[in-house]
Amino acid sequence: MTRAAGRGRGVDARHRRIPERRRAGIAKIAAVTAGRMHASVRNPSCRIHGGAIVAGVAAVVSGQKTGPGGIPKIIVADGPVVTKENAPGLAWMEQQFLI
Repeated sequence: MTRAAGRGRGVDARHRRIPERRRAGIAKIAAVTAGRMHASVRNPSCRIHGGAIVAGVAAVVSGQKTGPGGIPKIIVADGPVVTKENAPGLAWMEQQFLI
């Protein structure tokens, strides 16, 4: 096992298979749940990449182009705010690779 896989970093066994950047997200959600942080924000990578796929399909299927009346050049994919109330649900979604 490599250091990147969690050896020597105090990471429990169930999180060793999760890439380090995802463990960081889970740690932030846990900090909000425990009250060490008031809130956090998650990067919605599934929405960012999913939106790109939808835009690509729209371009191929219906011939949409970028610009006025077509696919916007900038699409904002807002991330969920993590609060103590919604942290357990967001932690579950993170572990299922939905966030």
